[in-house]
Amino acid sequence: MKYLNEKLQIYLEDLRVKKPTPGGGAVAALIAAQGAALTMMTAEFTIGNEKYKEFEERCIGARANSSYIYMNLCMAIDQDAEAYNMVVEARKLPQNTEEEIMIRNQKLEEANLAATMVPFKVMRLCREGLNAASFMIGYCNPNIQSDLSIAILSLAAGLRASWMNVLVNLPSLKNETQREMIQKEGEEILRFANKIEKQAQEQNLFPDFAPESEEDKVQEILRKAGLS
Repeated sequence: MKYLNEKLQIYLEDLRVKKPTPGGGAVAALIAAQGAALTMMTAEFTIGNEKYKEFEERCIGARANSSYIYMNLCMAIDQDAEAYNMVVEARKLPQNTEEEIMIRNQKLEEANLAATMVPFKVMRLCREGLNAASFMIGYCNPNIQSDLSIAILSLAAGLRASWMNVLVNLPSLKNETQREMIQKEGEEILRFANKIEKQAQEQNLFPDFAPESEEDKVQEILRKAGLS
């Protein structure tokens, strides 16, 4: 099943039932694709508006970069399912002879690598998407700033969700050097995402998700009084 050209309801119906695909990997790619699309929309509502002429160059660049990212994230929705199906088919291969076992192991290794690299590719795309969105923080039409906030949150969510899928598949890779490379770069990508989210937080793009409680206020009073 290719979901990219199907109605959204078909995708959601397949997602909610007991089927191996689509799964978490497709969800991660779709969330991120929506983030990239929202980044482009934020740029569109700024470009060509005389009131925000000074922001236009940044927004044109962010839109151009996000266009490539968006298209690749959309393709990853189906690529994730295809990679998982490769793993399923490889597991079904016969193991009656030494030759069959060797072929099965080779196919399984190839499938496991694909199942790891698709979400890893989504992580890389999310990093680039966050970078593009960050260029518009404080430099876009303020009337649509909330959409930029949601774009950043969506890209960050897709990135973290993809990391979970990478971690699930990583132990299946036999190449230790390859595993270490993916682990190291994945952690670097996560740190980059944290940096962009912090930048957005500092620019007040996000609401206060954890309002101060009465207990917090009491503790602050006691702390200032030297009693806590």
